[in-house]
Amino acid sequence: MRWILGRSVVLSLAARFIRGVRRDEDGSAHGIISFISSVSIMGLTLGVTALLVVTSVMNGFEKELRNALTSFHAHIILFSRGEPVKDPAKQIADLKKTFPEIRAVAPYVFAEVMLSTKGGVSGAVIEGIEETSFSQASRVPDKIISGRLPRPVPSGSPTSAPAEITLASELALKLKVKPGDDLVLTIPFLGGGGAPYSRHMKVCGIVRLGMYDYDSKYALMALPDAQVMLGMGAGVNAFKILVADADRSQYTAAALNDRYVYPLRARDWSTLNRNLFYAIRLEKAVIGLILFVIILVASFNVVSTIMMLTQEKQRQMAMLRAIGLPPLQAAGVYLTVGGFMAVAGAALGVISGRALCALLQWRSIIDLPADIYLFSRLPVEIRIWEWAAVAAASILLAMVASLWPSWKAARMLPAEGLRHE
Repeated sequence: MRWILGRSVVLSLAARFIRGVRRDEDGSAHGIISFISSVSIMGLTLGVTALLVVTSVMNGFEKELRNALTSFHAHIILFSRGEPVKDPAKQIADLKKTFPEIRAVAPYVFAEVMLSTKGGVSGAVIEGIEETSFSQASRVPDKIISGRLPRPVPSGSPTSAPAEITLASELALKLKVKPGDDLVLTIPFLGGGGAPYSRHMKVCGIVRLGMYDYDSKYALMALPDAQVMLGMGAGVNAFKILVADADRSQYTAAALNDRYVYPLRARDWSTLNRNLFYAIRLEKAVIGLILFVIILVASFNVVSTIMMLTQEKQRQMAMLRAIGLPPLQAAGVYLTVGGFMAVAGAALGVISGRALCALLQWRSIIDLPADIYLFSRLPVEIRIWEWAAVAAASILLAMVASLWPSWKAARMLPAEGLRHE
């Protein structure tokens, strides 16, 4: 009971100190929120908001980049550095038997080509795909914005019959084509020299892969047509591999490299843009550290607020100490004030940060040049544990900062507080 009464006294005094209750000459009371306390709370709020929003944007950028990589190339690419794989079905069977974590394998061929229309000319990377396995290993079918994936030319068709091609969105924009239009595919040095290879193609679909580097240069055609064009017979020179856990794909890639020494080589999604992912993590750490300084400065504002509060309430606290208020409870009053400001600042920071992130998710405030930043708008990903850690760290930092002035005020003797009265 004594502890409860003491706690209630501490809370009551802290509430009065925070509100800055004053009395007029007629004895009527009125309360105003301390301006200095409000500034300290707003400092914490701005620091927490900035840190949460920036880290969420960096997380979103990393997530979007990862999704763009894995949605097209799956988790692992196994490619040949020499001759094509003559029997892809046998290779796929061996992969699934040896590595049970593999969920899907899509064989394909790729080559650098030139695409031309009346509206323009552009270099491209063409991939010959088998629609069923390709749909299992990648999420490209979900990203088609117009038309469909290419189908092979029916058997018995004349050699002059155009093959179908699906273009990435930015590549289609460069060539100024849409589904149903024609273009010419050219391979300048097919077969190690000689006359260039040319073939008429018909655009059957447009796909947006979500990454400018991919959207500006990739095109898809049916695997049998690509094999005929490249003279590979039934062979392929690469496989897209989908595994059960994307975060462990690097270990599967290492195991694949150990098993298939030559000519096959495996690379997982994280190594395709290793430097970019490293730069994102480094920027996130540096920016987070810089923004955390804002919270540190706001914590010093809490210290100054409590020190000014101790001076303002020196007479009242001295009288309370004189009538029996223990030093620990006196320290608890100022510590409660600091705790209130810390919790209020962190809570308001989380609320305002969530509102700003929701605004960014709903509507793009800043348009980015996609050819530089890979995305045209700011992506956002909220990680609850990260937000909780930032809020807890800001509260803890402000509480620790308020310990020294609270204890110093509690050690003041009643006689010192009433000396000039």
